[in-house]
Amino acid sequence: MTDLDFQNRVSKKEIFARSSPFLFKLNILLLILLEYSYLFIGAAILAAASYLGIAVYENFFAHNEILSEIFFTIFGMIGAIAILSSLVPFWIILSSFRVKTSMVTGTIAKKESHPELFEFLERLGRAISGPRIREVYLTETESISFIRIFNFGIFGPSKNYLLLGIPSLTVFTPEEFEARVAYEYCLNTGSYGGRFAIWVNRVFDVLADLNRDNSLPNSKSLATILALSRARVYEANRKVSEFIQTDNSIYFWQILYRLGK
Repeated sequence: MTDLDFQNRVSKKEIFARSSPFLFKLNILLLILLEYSYLFIGAAILAAASYLGIAVYENFFAHNEILSEIFFTIFGMIGAIAILSSLVPFWIILSSFRVKTSMVTGTIAKKESHPELFEFLERLGRAISGPRIREVYLTETESISFIRIFNFGIFGPSKNYLLLGIPSLTVFTPEEFEARVAYEYCLNTGSYGGRFAIWVNRVFDVLADLNRDNSLPNSKSLATILALSRARVYEANRKVSEFIQTDNSIYFWQILYRLGK
């Protein structure tokens, strides 16, 4: 597949994601099931070989002590490896639900000291029906980020934190600050930025670790990930545009462009 073919595939998936979000998600689920099916087929073959070995032993070697010892010497280790290998798909599935998150550090911003900030966050959460931000931390970095810490895996309860770099509080104008915070918040929530997107990326990360020799840049999996990532950006753009009560998305992107310079 050439780079042009790959870009065309990504573009088609982007259009699909924007026109039919539900069907796009269903397509992703089917793709994941297809990826998992290869693992389960391999596991089934190994399990069948193990059961066949047990049947051969019971019918031909079990009643002869010498042959029984030879059988276990030759095939015992192979059978053990086959049985353990058949459990790999289940471990992979469980791994896809596990999320590693770093601890949040910084100075906690008190609501009493920053009433306007918390009032803005409450308005933002109500406007897009997003999750409540548990705490706001002031850090020494120059970035603004939204972090979700999950308990008991991706689909367990989560705590949401907003990290504000102290330098950004002095560099950004109020409009830029509002747009940046709203964008980071919307980027990590919603239908394409919430648990589903995190889980999908986690699944493909696990599968990529198992197949490091695969040419991922032109794979269907990477095209899906890129389309999902761009759909996430488009959705965040739309939500922020609605929140700041303007249909002029050019104005919004001009702000983000200045912030990214």
